[in-house]
Amino acid sequence: MTVHLTPALAAHLAVALRRHLRTLRADGVPPPAALVALADALLSGQERPKLGCWCGCADAGTTVAPGAAATVDAATAAGLLGISVRSLRRLAASGQIPQVRIGRRVRYRLADLERFLEARRVRRAG
Repeated sequence: MTVHLTPALAAHLAVALRRHLRTLRADGVPPPAALVALADALLSGQERPKLGCWCGCADAGTTVAPGAAATVDAATAAGLLGISVRSLRRLAASGQIPQVRIGRRVRYRLADLERFLEARRVRRAG
């Protein structure tokens, strides 16, 4: 079985996994290495790691197809950050979020969006 991820779905999944990993670490729980590897692969757009089925059935060793792009459009990037497209463009114009131009299109790297979020993370007291 092969799971095909759209770029938008991969972007949402990558950011959700990263947020979950941050929560685990903040709570003092070591995250599973496979989860860290999957989040890194989704963010980098590289070949996807093998996923093992939790029950050990015949689907063990399933791979996630490498169709997810490492960049997203402005609407997706803004949605991932929880801001408007206009605010995203302002942040990009001020140099706070890097842009990638591909022809006439402007794209945003998932890794850059993750770094932007991480830099603004509020640390828990205690």
